[in-house]
Amino acid sequence: MRKPLALTEKYAVSERLAKLNSPTIQYPHEEFGMLIKALQHDGENVIFPSEKTIPLMHLNKKVCYIIRQGYVSFRQKENDRVVSYLYPQMLLGIGYFFSPQNVGYFRTETPVKLSRINEIQLQQVLAINPSLWNNLACVLTYMSQRLLVRDVKINSKNAYSVIRNLLMELDIQPDYVKRNVPVVRFIMERTTLARSTVMDILHQLRKGNYILMDRGYLFFINKLPDKF
Repeated sequence: MRKPLALTEKYAVSERLAKLNSPTIQYPHEEFGMLIKALQHDGENVIFPSEKTIPLMHLNKKVCYIIRQGYVSFRQKENDRVVSYLYPQMLLGIGYFFSPQNVGYFRTETPVKLSRINEIQLQQVLAINPSLWNNLACVLTYMSQRLLVRDVKINSKNAYSVIRNLLMELDIQPDYVKRNVPVVRFIMERTTLARSTVMDILHQLRKGNYILMDRGYLFFINKLPDKF
């Protein structure tokens, strides 16, 4: 372990904003916004409690959702491993309108409010606004690229590298996630690492003042070493 760093009480605002605004894959803000704006008027408001699977079929029609409140996880079907968290104004399930394969599922992590749109409504919106096909293509491309980047980050053979990447991912989550999802759970739900390995590396990072945790939750990252 490198020489410990002195802890700062909190991130400089500019440092945190730089993290949030310099993603590996450029988020298509405009394309996402235009697509959601066009779809939301036809959406049916629905509420799901926490820890429930969100169905992608309703009344024998495929459906997608716009998240209004709360957040959900996308999980691999075969092992329940978390792929990503999704937050308000994100679309859920729209990719399944165009593919028969379903390798994952969406689960509520908190009570959520959603707008549900079925496949006929989507087709009607796209027929009226054919330019939105380009927006949809941008959104689906972004989602697939996010998955590829994620696989690169967590499939390293080096346990510390995986944990480092996931700590950085947790650090840019909304505060209500950071304050409610323990660090160990966040990592274990996304990897096959042994719990003892995760606990040992986190202990060493805390001991070296690289991270600050409070009752198991990530408070902030001072600076993570590149290698461990």
